Amino acid sequence: MDWLKIRVDATRWLTKALKIGAYLAVIAVISTSLLLLGGAEMFNFLPDKYYDTDDVDGDGTIDAEKTELLIHKEINDRREEAGLSALSYDADLATVASGHSEHMADEGFFAHEGPNGDGFRERYADAGYYCEVNLPGDRVSRGSENIYKTWIYEQIEAENGTNYYASEESLAKGVVDGWMQSPSHRDNILTEHWRVEGIGVTITEYNDVYVTQNFC
Repeated sequence: MDWLKIRVDATRWLTKALKIGAYLAVIAVISTSLLLLGGAEMFNFLPDKYYDTDDVDGDGTIDAEKTELLIHKEINDRREEAGLSALSYDADLATVASGHSEHMADEGFFAHEGPNGDGFRERYADAGYYCEVNLPGDRVSRGSENIYKTWIYEQIEAENGTNYYASEESLAKGVVDGWMQSPSHRDNILTEHWRVEGIGVTITEYNDVYVTQNFC
């Protein structure tokens, strides 16, 4: 009888342990899901990425400079649709934008401010780029900035399904579509008083794409 009682008690303890383990597993899954959701919301333009084992590595066929010019064209198309004047392409401003995209890629961050706290105004100053746009009411604007991060050769979640960027054309359109879906970045693009812009695109060996757009 004592041996039977021990077996019954052991069975009860094992059942409890399994239940506790199941609860902990559920909590772990929920906690992980919340962490992932929080991470996805940290940046305005860090689209959700579907990992597919069939995805191929980048073969270097997407040209960053061509993509920059196509983004510039897309921007002017959207401005003209809104009845605004086209922006000229400023090579010096593009150098500033490229520097920030490269910095984000090299240091592994995605933000307007670098690890040292410098924003686009400091980057303008460091490059010797002077921006001053006179506005009504004796106001002055000294530029602005949009940034974007995505991936090539990967399935990317979008509002109407998924995107797959495997060409300069599709990548450029996807970047501008993303900006236009955000009110603040759309406002930047459709600001009437901007006259020039520069675009900087950096594509890493891991297919990460960093884009910076600077205005003046």
